Amino acid sequence: MATKTKPDLATATFVDVTPEQATKWLGTSKVNRPLRETRVEFYVNLIDEGRFVMTGEPVQFEGSLAAGTEVLVNGQHRLTAISRGQKPVRLLVVDGVDKGSQVYMDTGARRAFADVLHMERGC
Repeated sequence: MATKTKPDLATATFVDVTPEQATKWLGTSKVNRPLRETRVEFYVNLIDEGRFVMTGEPVQFEGSLAAGTEVLVNGQHRLTAISRGQKPVRLLVVDGVDKGSQVYMDTGARRAFADVLHMERGC
């Protein structure tokens, strides 16, 4: 069960994440799902080719970046790809998410190719 924090403690900011910053943030991860190398390589290629799209999906932390108490709970694949490259990447970064909220992340319905086609047609 997530532990509720005060809403005014959460912050959202767009950050140009450097490889050095990505590496530092990866070091704050305590428990994440296993790293999928194919996903990391997908992001590496997009970044190298200048085709990475900032979707607004945030890199998320429990704790506070300002206070140095951050714990990475979402974004390890993107950050790993950035850490392997030479270019900064603009990402939405949210800190102060509820403790324990990680178990609820990325659990929704996956967008199928048919869904994408439907949206492209404007239906």
